[in-house]
Amino acid sequence: MKPIQLFTVFALVLLLSSCTSIPRDDLPVSESIAAYYDDAGYQQFRSTVPVTCLDGASWLARAQELVDDAQDYILVDAFLANYTELTQGFYHALNRKQQEGVRVYVLYDASSNMQAYPDKEGYAPPADRFLRESGIAVTEYNPLLGSRFAVLPMFLDRDHRKFMIVDGEIIALGGINMNYSSHCFPEGRGHIDSMTEFSSAGIITAMISSFVETWNAYSVNRLDEADFAVAPDTGDSSLWLFDQGRGDSGVVDTMIKGLFSSAREEVWMIQSFAFLTRGLLRQIEQLEERGVDVHIIYSDISTADQYLKAAKFTLLDLIDVGADAYFLDAPDDAFTHLKFFAVDDTAVSLGSTNYNLRSYVLSRELAIVSTDPRFVTYTWQWFSEMQSLLRPVTRDEAATYRGLSYRLYYLFMLYGG
Repeated sequence: MKPIQLFTVFALVLLLSSCTSIPRDDLPVSESIAAYYDDAGYQQFRSTVPVTCLDGASWLARAQELVDDAQDYILVDAFLANYTELTQGFYHALNRKQQEGVRVYVLYDASSNMQAYPDKEGYAPPADRFLRESGIAVTEYNPLLGSRFAVLPMFLDRDHRKFMIVDGEIIALGGINMNYSSHCFPEGRGHIDSMTEFSSAGIITAMISSFVETWNAYSVNRLDEADFAVAPDTGDSSLWLFDQGRGDSGVVDTMIKGLFSSAREEVWMIQSFAFLTRGLLRQIEQLEERGVDVHIIYSDISTADQYLKAAKFTLLDLIDVGADAYFLDAPDDAFTHLKFFAVDDTAVSLGSTNYNLRSYVLSRELAIVSTDPRFVTYTWQWFSEMQSLLRPVTRDEAATYRGLSYRLYYLFMLYGG
């Protein structure tokens, strides 16, 4: 068993005896998403209409363009950062800009140190060595230090966010890591995933503050958010921002309840890491009881058995509460890492958030919600193309995924996935 698996099994034993869970209270019903978020204290930020990259290769190319165009500063939160044959071009671009006088700061999660290759033996090298040797300022989120082992739950606090801010003018956020799997598996495409790009003075200001707060918690080289200028707004759209901070486990719950509260006809999710708990199944059951058709799309390709088997284990429960399950059969065998929510034809959400226990209560997450008809229509255009690749899961098929190995992987990934 790999080190990260050993660590997670030990953590799982501890946490299974705790009360960490997703609330099973009744889902609210709201006249609109806007009304629910307003009552919850979340404001809309003015923005440009977002655009989205939908695979690792597309985002890698766009990310390097953004870096090449930078004039003042670049802030990167990569979650998983590996220095590989493909991703090294991005890191070398950061180095070039730093040598030109652009300020570059990279925040990555300690999980980057334990990234096994999905298609060969060994581990992908973390990017921090190259970054540090290049003189780029870099900080590791929640290092896996032996001194913290006595407080084991701390190890499960991970910064799962992926975002980049350039010159206070552009922000991109989503689910694509700057690692081997996201860009190299399969070769030439990488994961089916998203990074959504837009301009918004309010959101960029909020995320600079969040980045600086996180950085200063783990680095002796402190930053000041006042040192990062933000460009004025130019857009005519608006977005809600959901940035789940350190020690704050309520943001994801609010975001998803807001989406579900206004659903009248259907909810679609692309959620390959939907390791469903009783609380999440109860939410889906309540939507179905209200007459809302719930559809969850999983990947039929995986980078490791534990992900696929853990998700498959609860398919029978999902179908039994009335929802529909599908596998997306990507023609090039790409893993579907995309995290997507769509409510009727009125709202969509993209970001890093999985529909599972970790995203609700254990990880830092980042997502946006939009009700702008232009972005909703744009999103449904590419989503409709994905729907042509779906294969429905029958109840008989789902029943075959209830064996011991599926159950054990489910328990393992509930906290470790």
